[in-house]
Amino acid sequence: MTRAEIESQVWQAIRERRTYAAERARANYMFAKQNVQFLELEKKIRSIELEIAKANYSEKSVLEKEKEKLEQAKVKILKSMGLKAEDLKPIPYCSECGDTGLNNGKYCKCFKTLLLSKLIENSGINIKELVDFSQFDEKIGTTSEQIEQLKNYKKFLIELSKKFPNQKYKCFTICGKTGTGKTFGSKCLIKEVIKKQESALFVSSYEMSSLFLKYHTAFIQDKNEIIDTLLEPELLVIDDLGAEPIFKNVTKEYLYVVITERILSGKTTFITTNLSLTNLIDRYGERIFSRLTDKKLAQIIELKGEDLRHIK
Repeated sequence: MTRAEIESQVWQAIRERRTYAAERARANYMFAKQNVQFLELEKKIRSIELEIAKANYSEKSVLEKEKEKLEQAKVKILKSMGLKAEDLKPIPYCSECGDTGLNNGKYCKCFKTLLLSKLIENSGINIKELVDFSQFDEKIGTTSEQIEQLKNYKKFLIELSKKFPNQKYKCFTICGKTGTGKTFGSKCLIKEVIKKQESALFVSSYEMSSLFLKYHTAFIQDKNEIIDTLLEPELLVIDDLGAEPIFKNVTKEYLYVVITERILSGKTTFITTNLSLTNLIDRYGERIFSRLTDKKLAQIIELKGEDLRHIK
């Protein structure tokens, strides 16, 4: 889903908040009108408001005191019905912007919070799985070399997140054995990108391959919607490339298309894989490998060492 589509959902949610507040107030008012005493007081208050508008200064003082008494009587009747005076007016979810989404011409905090929630929802990561760089402990390495490597990897990811989406390279491939921090780092990156209110998607290579197969067998009118899932996000993380099944005339062909199209459109692709560079070219061929190793547009990082997930 594109950033524009996600923002559209947020605006719709804010409009729904306004509608709910208005409908709730109207329902409370209609309920209150069922009380004859309340209805009579409402008529008297409206009548006296007209008199106040026409009265001179000395008359207004007397009329306003009379109105205040009527308002107090109305409050007591509402209380007997389990209502408050403010229940008869729309109460905005956000008091700062009144459910307009804008505060002093800028996005309100409520809009930003809702947008962040939608971006996380759209990322493909369960909110409980989101991690940040404060949880990235480079000291967990088993050797001084691995600790230094993790330190550099963390630094690289932090710098990338700060520059995103205006960094030099648009395709990153992180190679290394299972449990060397590849996926954990990519999730830290996604969280930082989302915090910048950019769209991001995390997919396993298996999920990606399934989308390719779905795209390959879909009707023409449905194809764009399927492939756009991978083409539209500003950041696409493909996790564990090489673990997916290879479908003939599908997986390699569409992977090449996705990587190429994303590079050409200036979108960032971040790939993690347990495969070595030799394994990558053997499994996916020279066309894809050339995209992943293009020194002008792509960067490859190799992580070495033991499985950190077994370390307590």
